[in-house]
Amino acid sequence: MKEISRALKRLCDDGVISEYAIGGGIGALAYVEPFLTEDIDVFAPMVTTSGLVDPTPILNKLRELGYSEMVGDRVVIGSWPVQFLPPASELEREAVAEAREEFIDGAPLRLFSAEHLMAISLKLGRPKDLARLEQFIESGRFQDARLNSILERHGLASRWDEFVRKVKLR
Repeated sequence: MKEISRALKRLCDDGVISEYAIGGGIGALAYVEPFLTEDIDVFAPMVTTSGLVDPTPILNKLRELGYSEMVGDRVVIGSWPVQFLPPASELEREAVAEAREEFIDGAPLRLFSAEHLMAISLKLGRPKDLARLEQFIESGRFQDARLNSILERHGLASRWDEFVRKVKLR
């Protein structure tokens, strides 16, 4: 993780990206028990060209830093495939803006908050996201009031109520 931390810091320091935050499975590791994940999802505002997201500046800078190995659309940094994603919704943009610095394996990284990860998992609704959401609930490592505020702001409160009812029925 230290190598990823250094690479992301360099992208920010050199002005290639203005900010970033890690979401997905790796982002959740700061709050819940470890589980299998294939890559690291880095959310960062990106340049758009003709209305299309253009990751070229990020990839060019990473190549300059010695990271040229690709696995599909992911660049390998250290031993991790890293996928750069533009925040595609207002919820993801807010999650990036309000990211918190946490330490993973001794490396400082900006991560989505537990509450934003929970809201995004709920919104996505895939089986793996709902399982992760249950892990968050079991861990208790989130603030109810903050989560409720995020859910209300992004129109997810009724979906949350439905999810909680289903989980309690098990």
